[in-house]
Amino acid sequence: MTGRDKLIVLALVGLLVVASVVAIASDKTDLPTDPAFGGTYVEGVAGSPLYFDPIIAATNVDLDVSRLVFSGLTRFARDGSIVADLASSFEVDASGKTWTFTIRPDASWQDGAAVTSDDVLYTVGLLQDRSYAGPFADAFRGVTVIALAPKIVRFALPEAYAPFAGSTTVPLLPAHVLAGVTFPQLARQPFNTQPVGTGPFKVSEVDARQVTLVPFDDFYRTKPARTRAYLDKIILRFYRDEGEALAAAEEIVEGRRSHDLVLAGV
Repeated sequence: MTGRDKLIVLALVGLLVVASVVAIASDKTDLPTDPAFGGTYVEGVAGSPLYFDPIIAATNVDLDVSRLVFSGLTRFARDGSIVADLASSFEVDASGKTWTFTIRPDASWQDGAAVTSDDVLYTVGLLQDRSYAGPFADAFRGVTVIALAPKIVRFALPEAYAPFAGSTTVPLLPAHVLAGVTFPQLARQPFNTQPVGTGPFKVSEVDARQVTLVPFDDFYRTKPARTRAYLDKIILRFYRDEGEALAAAEEIVEGRRSHDLVLAGV
């Protein structure tokens, strides 16, 4: 190849690069800046529901639903840090033993009731029951919780415990719905299939085949940018085991069954 030929090739390559960059930039300007509302997300899950109550959730279906329906004073951010959720803010004193949380003024339950300190006291009381042996049992052992105001709650720890913030990610339960229900009685409550939470989605229908969730239109975390989650509906379809779920997925891919599948952010 002569020097002239090399120059022509380099010029053509440069032209292609410029054209590609321009095309990509043009495509990006045509893209919508915000996700669109609408769509249904369908997911196959192994197992069947037992308890949508997050304190006693037992199956994969239970856990998936409770994560969408309930929320806690705090939550894990994408980088693993602890950030305020139902709480608008929280602080710890110099001793590391006193933690104070202020609940968001716009936080409400899916039946319209306001989230208050009573919900925190009730939930922690269940976790401190001798019958409870779940993941939060040790975190609240010996902890005293008091309501300083309807929207302010304080935890007094027996000893300084830096990871305590992670314990406050536990989903809260509604005291006004479950008042008087002790931990041993939770498994027998209609609440297990008709839960009232504070999360972005609420349970709409449950049958032997699937559970359907729809957006909670007054979800606090989407305000003020939008009123609700982007998706119109989430359907979790039950299968006996992972093998059956995979077989169903293969049928969908092969076109023998059709489902709408739209992914969007919460």
